[in-house]
Amino acid sequence: MFGIRKTIKSVVKSALGLNETQKQTQHWEAPDLSQVKTTPPVSESLTPAPAVVPETPEPEVEQIDVAEDVSDVSVSPSPASAAVAEPAEEGMELTVENVEEIIDDYIRPGVAADGGDIQLIKIEENDVYVKLTGACQSCSSAIMTMKMGVEALLREEFPTMRELIDETEYAA
Repeated sequence: MFGIRKTIKSVVKSALGLNETQKQTQHWEAPDLSQVKTTPPVSESLTPAPAVVPETPEPEVEQIDVAEDVSDVSVSPSPASAAVAEPAEEGMELTVENVEEIIDDYIRPGVAADGGDIQLIKIEENDVYVKLTGACQSCSSAIMTMKMGVEALLREEFPTMRELIDETEYAA
């Protein structure tokens, strides 16, 4: 989820021609009011003066050509076209350090706010083993937190992950 937001944000910024240095240097400029006619005070005129709306320039959008010459596209399967047909899996490498980083940054603060904690037990054959502790062991929504929250986030950040295995010993 967070990787997708970051990618979408960078694509939109590049499409609009914005980057960090331009964002800092952009500022609002006052409209040129030297051409505006002044109207007499309300007591001298019974008709309201027309509203002055300054014109704002439209942002420039860069056109991107996807393919210039379609005749170069081959129909026969090749290793290059097979890579295009199946999108390459992007994301972080599934390592203990990377999973711990995601847990520390995104999952642990939310679980700790409810009086619990989450521990990474191990990673084996692209399966991630975790355990909830503290108040989460007796929480009725802990299973949903694991499946809909933790597993969804880890699956997004680590596309090679097969399954999240919950090792929590829930209170009876």
